[in-house]
Amino acid sequence: MHVLVKNKSSSEILGFAVSKEDGSFSINVESAADSLWLVGQSMTIKKIELKIANTTQFVILEAQPSVLHLEEIIVEAAKSPVLSKNDTISFDLERFSNQNDRVLLDVLKRLPGIEVSSNGAISYRGESIRKFYIEGLDLLEGRYNIATRNLPVDAVKSVDILENHQPIRLLDSIEFTSQASINIKLKKNDVVIGRGYAGGGFPGIWDAKIAPMIFNKSFQSIVSIGSNNAGENLSDEILDFSKSGRRLIEEESRQWFQSAGIRGGSLGDDRYIFNRSLLASVNTIKKLENDLELKSALDYSRENIKNSFLINKNYFVGDNVVSIQESGLLSEKADRFRVNLSLEKNSPTNYFHNRLKVTLVNSFFTSDFNFENQSVFQHIRKPDIVFSNNFKKIITIGSQLLDFNSDVFFINQRPVLSSLPPFLGLAESSLSVEGIQQLHFNRFEADNYISYRNIKLLGLQASGVSGFVYGHSDLNTSAFLGNTVLGLPFENKMYFREASPYASLSFERNRKQSQLKLVLPTKFAFFSVQDRLESEEIDNTNRLVFEPEVYWRLEKGPYFDFRNSFRRKVSFGDLSDIYTGQIFTGFQTVQVKNSELPVVDDYRLTLRQSFKDPLISLFINSTISLNYSQRNTILENQVDSNGSIMISALNWDNIGKGFSWMGDASKFVSKFRTTFAVGSSFNWVQREIAVNENFQFLNYSRTNAYVKAAYRPLGKINFELKYEYDETVAFSEGDFDNHTYISTPSLSLIFLPSKNQTANFNFESLTINSNAGTSAARIHFLDLEYNYRIPKSRLEISLLAHNLLGQNEWTTVFNSAFVFVEDFRLLRPRQVVFRLGYAL
Repeated sequence: MHVLVKNKSSSEILGFAVSKEDGSFSINVESAADSLWLVGQSMTIKKIELKIANTTQFVILEAQPSVLHLEEIIVEAAKSPVLSKNDTISFDLERFSNQNDRVLLDVLKRLPGIEVSSNGAISYRGESIRKFYIEGLDLLEGRYNIATRNLPVDAVKSVDILENHQPIRLLDSIEFTSQASINIKLKKNDVVIGRGYAGGGFPGIWDAKIAPMIFNKSFQSIVSIGSNNAGENLSDEILDFSKSGRRLIEEESRQWFQSAGIRGGSLGDDRYIFNRSLLASVNTIKKLENDLELKSALDYSRENIKNSFLINKNYFVGDNVVSIQESGLLSEKADRFRVNLSLEKNSPTNYFHNRLKVTLVNSFFTSDFNFENQSVFQHIRKPDIVFSNNFKKIITIGSQLLDFNSDVFFINQRPVLSSLPPFLGLAESSLSVEGIQQLHFNRFEADNYISYRNIKLLGLQASGVSGFVYGHSDLNTSAFLGNTVLGLPFENKMYFREASPYASLSFERNRKQSQLKLVLPTKFAFFSVQDRLESEEIDNTNRLVFEPEVYWRLEKGPYFDFRNSFRRKVSFGDLSDIYTGQIFTGFQTVQVKNSELPVVDDYRLTLRQSFKDPLISLFINSTISLNYSQRNTILENQVDSNGSIMISALNWDNIGKGFSWMGDASKFVSKFRTTFAVGSSFNWVQREIAVNENFQFLNYSRTNAYVKAAYRPLGKINFELKYEYDETVAFSEGDFDNHTYISTPSLSLIFLPSKNQTANFNFESLTINSNAGTSAARIHFLDLEYNYRIPKSRLEISLLAHNLLGQNEWTTVFNSAFVFVEDFRLLRPRQVVFRLGYAL
């Protein structure tokens, strides 16, 4: 303990001593004052202050223990690249990057605790992030690829993880959330930055982009304009990972028809697509008066993609195997125009938000192929119109909150499928006339509800919701042989309507390190399905649905976090699941779903465990999920020996079971500037399937594991190493037992000969084995990227060379249910591109 003697009037220190091990101390003071001030203090005791007379005396100081809570510790001699303060974890990007990194995404992939998927989606602790801020502003509303793939990493100071982030300031400390958000902090507050490049090479390659950006306290803007035929799909930059964006993607991706040779596989698209890609995107946010923010996003993209394929399909039907081969050229064209407008007010006392989206899409899929030595030409045109509006307003009434919400959604789809010769399922398929399938689908849905928040009930914090969902859909289809209408049974005129009131009551108990939430929602589901061709109602479902959910979270100190939940979810089908007439979905397949309205009753238990220690840059996550579901319908596949497939929906009660585990650990070793990461997942599903009138249980499992290391010291050589293993098993007793094994090791060697030069050699390998296929595959790739920054300028010259080993073809396999597929694709040839880049 430190002991001081002070002159109280002048605060002058007259004497000082440190207590001995036995607690004694002695101080000699020379002062003319009548009284003195004695002070005892230490980091482990409460401060003692005592007025004493200026005489020789014996004084006893009674010490009481005290705990000093430190929000942040910074050791200047060995500064940690990861700092933690309250619910914010901050990554110092200078400690994770080097001169080979160009954009933010290059470094995000190496940050411990953060996962970036192949499409750019960001997760933290196994959950998708909720918001992506730049200097505290939500410019992109879930479309953050355009920032991560264009924002120069040199302009970024830090990446902050905002744990348990509540984006609505009015609900802060009222409504708990477990999701995290990301905030990007820039080195300068008022700045114009960006990057751009233009280049060309052989064989006939062009690649150009410009991405200027403005960031200040009241205005932000990101613009991205680019075009290439180098294998990069630029429309990936405007993917929307927000909740409403995911719903929009799901609706837009509803595929009524399927092209022969549709893409998919283990490699990135840039290896095998022959593309012409164009993107123009303008995104702005402007802070107005009274805490208002106006956001806008205007996008136009065009993708023109071609690739050659050879596909072997094996259908395991009882004791027989039906083998089909198709090969040819698939061409895909898609024009997409989208407008987003948002107005938001987010203050501690008021919240308002309205977001309007309009999307126009016009897609074409053309397959010129051979089906079992029969020449087929198939064409799909798919125009879509999508409109949505999301409104939210929160007002305060005393200490309570009223939350008004209105979500409106509309989609119009008019796809047309044509095939020459006509569809395989027709007896006249050998005729030299065109088969045509037309479809018109409309869907409108409005969900309006009011939430009552921050109320007390039974001594607990509670909230309530009451609302009403109304929706209707139309499905009209017709099929033709040439100019002849086929009529029934190849015709639909269906109408679907939902009118469902619902209510919910939830209770919360929040403590400093624990949260318990119980949600009790009830829905009166009313559905009507009409066949207007027959002028009859074929389904009228009225059902009371109770979907309870329990969430419990516990923090054990600053390191451990447990998040557990149990919920019941009842889902109902729509017009894509119930129609009486047959619809040709491709040359090979026809579907009819003349069953009851599908109902899925799903129960899920999820257990999440997390460990974090930012001081040593260690993050560990684990998630266990158990699932049980009951269904009232099942899809039966009737596979004919000539390869034609009839898919029918049957009324059949069946159950499904599932188990999954995902775990990962990542650590940054500051001494070596190296990030290590390991991860694994296991998924198992058991469900009933029906094939050729044979009902059987499918056991499907997938095991994935990976290990990666990114070594980024300050020396001349860096490397990144990754190995991934994937095993898939589809088993049905007595029918099939198919196994596939895929491994993909990769190694990047990065040479830094000088401050203005980098050279990156990337080696990637793909190995595939299976017990059901006719061939195994082993393919190797070598790519080179060389960059030279011109001294005393912002210009950079780059050389990019891909597929230097000249691989021509790759193979992958799909092992799903009773179908085993081998997919062979023509690879892009060797290509070399020279680029001149500029960075602001």
